[in-house]
Amino acid sequence: MEIKHLISTGSPRLLLFFAGWGMDENPFSDISPTDCDFAVVYDYSSPTDIPLRKDLSEIMVVAWSFGVIAADLFISRHPELPITSRIAINGTLHPVDDRLGIPQTIFNLTLTGLSEQSLLKFNRRMCGGAKAAEKFTSRRPLRSLDSLREELIAISALKCTGSTWDKAYISLNDNIIPPDNQKAAWNITNTEIVELDAPHLPDLRTIIKNEIIDKRLVAHRFRNAIDTYDSNATVQLTTAIELSNRWKSACTTNRIDSLIEIGAGTGIFTRTTSQWLTVNDLQLWDISQIADDLPGRHHICDGEIAIRELPEQSVDAIASASAMQWFCSPRSFIKNCSKALKRDGWLVIATYGPDNFHEIRRSPYPSLKKLTEWISQDFKIIHSDEQHIPQHFNSPKELLTHIRLTGVNALSSNGKSVTEARNIINRNLKTLTYHPIIIIARKR
Repeated sequence: MEIKHLISTGSPRLLLFFAGWGMDENPFSDISPTDCDFAVVYDYSSPTDIPLRKDLSEIMVVAWSFGVIAADLFISRHPELPITSRIAINGTLHPVDDRLGIPQTIFNLTLTGLSEQSLLKFNRRMCGGAKAAEKFTSRRPLRSLDSLREELIAISALKCTGSTWDKAYISLNDNIIPPDNQKAAWNITNTEIVELDAPHLPDLRTIIKNEIIDKRLVAHRFRNAIDTYDSNATVQLTTAIELSNRWKSACTTNRIDSLIEIGAGTGIFTRTTSQWLTVNDLQLWDISQIADDLPGRHHICDGEIAIRELPEQSVDAIASASAMQWFCSPRSFIKNCSKALKRDGWLVIATYGPDNFHEIRRSPYPSLKKLTEWISQDFKIIHSDEQHIPQHFNSPKELLTHIRLTGVNALSSNGKSVTEARNIINRNLKTLTYHPIIIIARKR
């Protein structure tokens, strides 16, 4: 394998992109994620490992096409790495398979007939037409036919390791890996599927912008909104109170030894819960700011990363009200909570679902169904519910003010926020729908 660092600023976060067959870094030079470094991995003709900095605190893996199986093997070889999100795009863990990948006959024809002319035809099918292929050619990979042939042979021998993936994007117009085969492959692993109206090579830049959370921006926005949050974030506050009350109804005691609350913020959940629950060791975590008058030990940290450092079976309860939607991998977070919690420990979560702010754009958050599937692997679910709560405003300007005063990261962090705000005004948008989800669970 080869690796090329396209953005290297010394950030503790790294987006590691595994490209497809026949690629190098050139086709992906327009991908420019914020708040992280960016590296492209390619050429899977040899099992050579790739060097990474030792001081990374978070690695987000995105893999496309045959890069998915290569990324799967890399992840399995390096369980020590701080990998959070694992996003697959038009690839499976079974690269050559009649039901779960590219059918064997098509793969064989591609290999035996490989030539400059066949590669041009492949690129047209990959890109979805001649015009898109022409654009791709302007940044085409600089690889020899011999290297492509060697890589194809090597890929055909790769075997899946069964790593956990968060999400699989599947293009319905994929003419390389049949969409039905992709769906069958990811359904086996209980992976969330997102369908795209796109070819095998979709708009990777937009997918990555939507999936990779700019945590620095999230922290900045919530710091700016700390004084106005409680008076404007009515749904979030109601949800936090409801989460505490649901836990109280399910809880069999009014005293526990240890509780970690992630995303404590201004402390609505903390204050509500302290009215009925005594905690000997209370820790409040937040990526931005924690109200000074709240009890317990305060830690400014990225909860998604910090949870990995907890000793196994060391905590009685982990709670989070309106924070998990900012994590790159809710699925990994849930698994890490399971490791940290004692037997019969509590997982108490309020987050938001995929319909949240659907009036503006699609949210990448997992559904209640998918969350409960993940949680039920290690937990008994005591309570789960979801709501769709419309918030009405007098004008688009008032709607935009609400977003700013609550720190809600509804608008893009990729330079398009002005365009989106203008679009809200032009559409005369005066309603935002919140999609809160509450889950109370107990570790088996």
